Amino acid sequence: MPPKRKLDSRGAPRVEEITFDRDARKEYLTGFHKRKLQRIKQAKETAATIEKQTKQEARKQMRDKRKEEIEELVKTGQEAARKAARLAAGKLLESEPESENDDDHDDDDEFGGVEEAVKPAVNKDEQYVDEEKLTTVTVQEMDLNASSSESEAEANAGEGEQKKGGVKNEGEEKKWPKKLKEKKKKFR
Repeated sequence: MPPKRKLDSRGAPRVEEITFDRDARKEYLTGFHKRKLQRIKQAKETAATIEKQTKQEARKQMRDKRKEEIEELVKTGQEAARKAARLAAGKLLESEPESENDDDHDDDDEFGGVEEAVKPAVNKDEQYVDEEKLTTVTVQEMDLNASSSESEAEANAGEGEQKKGGVKNEGEEKKWPKKLKEKKKKFR
């Protein structure tokens, strides 16, 4: 049987001998700053790893989201292409319901081209009012077969007649807008 240990008044085992170590005391008293810096460094490292993990998770979520969006766009694009192919082939009737999941598409369908779109109205005049100015815009159909040099020649012909005539009406002098003169401020 081991010998019984002596207890102090609190009931804790009594220490038999205490040795004094000057180096351990000095390290303890001068090590507060070192231990504080060590705790700060460790806290920064853990914060950096946590931040790194959150960034990785956010990037992963963004990649997954983009992947889902792309898959959805591809799916809608494929459905639109199938519908256009059926329209071009004349297979889709108005009474025929359009199926959402139409995976059995025919590969032998060929693209029949794009139908002529309805042309917007041309040869119209529109007026815009801006402060004190009235602007009239005339929209005309453009002739793609006519060369641009012919239209320029016709426009310049009318101007040339006015210049060559040399006759100026005295009442038709150009009037330039007057510039407002700013008053100079006196020094002092």
